[in-house]
Amino acid sequence: MPGVTAALTASGCRLTDVQQADTTVDVDLVLKSADGHELGQGGAARASQLFGIIDEQLGKDGPFIMGDSFSAADIYLFMLALWAKPSERDLLQRCRNIARVSEEVRRRPKLRATLEVHGAAQPQG
Repeated sequence: MPGVTAALTASGCRLTDVQQADTTVDVDLVLKSADGHELGQGGAARASQLFGIIDEQLGKDGPFIMGDSFSAADIYLFMLALWAKPSERDLLQRCRNIARVSEEVRRRPKLRATLEVHGAAQPQG
């Protein structure tokens, strides 16, 4: 995670904004500017940029957010990918390392059962 955290911080993302946000809100509304204002319509583009940074760091430091160890951070990344704009499928096609993490989450038996109940066992969009 240190590589991902450093890369996101260097890009201007304040991780405390994301951690404190209501997780039921679309990702493009979670991101805030340095002065605390919502990024609005530019948020989807910013989210795409940040997904790219995470994907790149996963390629360097992965296979998971914490390096070699699967963790709750990977499940959280998967959840964010579900909400990606314009679609999860679009994000996973662009970000192969995030796609790999998502596939690993979907393979976990207990998580798979939950995903099947909620119609998320396969990439959407």
